[in-house]
Amino acid sequence: MKGIRRILGGTAIALLGAAAPVIAQHGGGIPRHGGQGRECEQQLVTALGLTDAQQTALAALRKQTADSGQAIVASADGLHQQIHTALAATSPDACAIGKLMIQAEGVHQQIESIRKSAEASFVASLTADQATRYTAFLAAHPGCAAFPDHMRMPGPPA
Repeated sequence: MKGIRRILGGTAIALLGAAAPVIAQHGGGIPRHGGQGRECEQQLVTALGLTDAQQTALAALRKQTADSGQAIVASADGLHQQIHTALAATSPDACAIGKLMIQAEGVHQQIESIRKSAEASFVASLTADQATRYTAFLAAHPGCAAFPDHMRMPGPPA
């Protein structure tokens, strides 16, 4: 019996590790930039020479992106809670946990699709010169994308 619990526990830990990117998607506010926040934001604005109008448009796009992701993040939060509950059970059901993990991966893919779409919209709004500078900026500062890979969307208050 202890052997089965050890196997189920190991499987559950492996599955939870695979879902960590999805679980980490909840948070608050606009997208974060590698923990650098305003400094990274200012570097982006300066490097691209964004006008006030472009900065306003970027802020609006970020808000729209965050708003469109709220329901998906709520779904991810619900899955996260279900996974933790399932893992805490006396006899964790590896199949049920696996199904939840697969659902969580689907949610992660939806969030990533929203992020990529927002990034593409931002790049499309740039002049040709700004787009070239943005490519160079990303090479030098990969965590400072307008919509970084580690983008966090608003979730329920912690």
